[in-house]
Amino acid sequence: MKEEQWIEEEQWRRLALNSFFKFIAIMMLVGSYVLILVIGIVKDIDMESSFVKVGQTQTAGSQIVYHKETKVMYVVSDDIFTLLVDADGKPMLWEIKDN
Repeated sequence: MKEEQWIEEEQWRRLALNSFFKFIAIMMLVGSYVLILVIGIVKDIDMESSFVKVGQTQTAGSQIVYHKETKVMYVVSDDIFTLLVDADGKPMLWEIKDN
């Protein structure tokens, strides 16, 4: 009788432990999803508040932007920033030329 009772208690413990691990796994997935959404929203806000679009390529669909504070220019394609450099290898800076 005691052995049967021990087996039942052990089964309940395993069931509770499995349920707990499933709950933790689900919470981690939900947390990861929320984090991805928040990062995407923050990235969009940061992109708009930190950079100014000054051009776009016709073929690749890339954007040419510059940083508002530093004036350093980049090409952005698929959320990948590529630094634009001049002939000396220095970062290109955005400047408005007067005619």
